[in-house]
Amino acid sequence: MLKHVEHSQKSLALRSKVAWIGALAVTLGTTTACEPPPNSAVMSIDGNVIPQALKLNGGLVCTYTAAQAFYFSATMDLAQTTSMQYFAQVRNNLVPSTQITTSLEPQLRNDHNIITVTKVHVVMERPAVAKNTSPFDGGTAKFGKNTPAIAEWDVPASGVVYPANRSVIAFDLVPHQTKPGTPVGSDFQARFGAIGFTDKYKYVETALLRFSIQGTTAAGKTVVAGEVSYPVTFCWGCLLFPMTVDQTAPSADDVWKSCTTIGLSAEFLPSCQTGSYESTPCRYYCDLCKINESIQLGPKCDAKFCPPPPAP
Repeated sequence: MLKHVEHSQKSLALRSKVAWIGALAVTLGTTTACEPPPNSAVMSIDGNVIPQALKLNGGLVCTYTAAQAFYFSATMDLAQTTSMQYFAQVRNNLVPSTQITTSLEPQLRNDHNIITVTKVHVVMERPAVAKNTSPFDGGTAKFGKNTPAIAEWDVPASGVVYPANRSVIAFDLVPHQTKPGTPVGSDFQARFGAIGFTDKYKYVETALLRFSIQGTTAAGKTVVAGEVSYPVTFCWGCLLFPMTVDQTAPSADDVWKSCTTIGLSAEFLPSCQTGSYESTPCRYYCDLCKINESIQLGPKCDAKFCPPPPAP
């Protein structure tokens, strides 16, 4: 009889302990806070936020706030830029775990479920194309490269996402370089802009950039958001448009003469990311690249889009 009572007490104690652990997990959200699984159950990405562009004191102001409007794909014009940013709306799906301690001097404990974003891993997945036709493959003199372009890279990212909340985290989906000596966007630009690549003005290639965002909870656990597959179309000059359309132009290239002869409107407002997502008037491109030329930053202006003005 004594053994039976003893066994019952142990069973009761065990059940009480299990119930207490379960209640504590619910209260503190420790089903994910203490051992957060590295998947989208903890952190997820809603999309790539479309900015709100405003003109303030004569300058451009771009705001990226949590929203419902997203870019679902992108175009990167390598004639204009060597990097493309992604403004991710990131959700922290954990529950707040902040509580007042029961010490003699009650203090507010740090929330173990706060996530700090640390980096992004990107993999470029391209469709199969015919040999010697893609600048990304290289292998021929016309692209100026003998080896394939980089297809996987890491980029730093930073930002804090509070539990049961969302934040906009910016990072270079296509960086100028992933680290010193390892070019990414600058290499893409050199390939598409190679002198021997005469088809650059009509060539476009769409790749799938698969990326995952990594972060760390305040409790020290690593979390990884579910992978996002984002289509990006690469081109040379496809986001540029002439200042006017000359219906009587003897050749198609003559429309670009307006790029150096017609100025921008006083009301002109550039896009938040020149060379990515949205079109750019060629005059703005020419003015910008000539400044870069003067300080030896980036390639020279493409003479097709910035022809010399006619002699007086």
